[in-house]
Amino acid sequence: MCQAVMNKIELKIIFEDHFKAEMLAMHKDRVPNVRLTLAKAIRSHFKLIGGAFIYDKAIIKVVKQLSEDVDKDVKFAV
Repeated sequence: MCQAVMNKIELKIIFEDHFKAEMLAMHKDRVPNVRLTLAKAIRSHFKLIGGAFIYDKAIIKVVKQLSEDVDKDVKFAV
């Protein structure tokens, strides 16, 4: 069985095309656990891609907003 391994660029393109807008929109959710899960997902997802989004303005904006969240757990997770 042959397994295809995606490189960082392919992963970034898939994320941008299918998940980015909807995922980042969750930073405005009124439920703290949704924002907390988003913060954790951003942290772990972007470690896997190895900095492919380090200069992405939309992601930087959401990370900044999450780091200023009213919920202390959300702040900590970022």
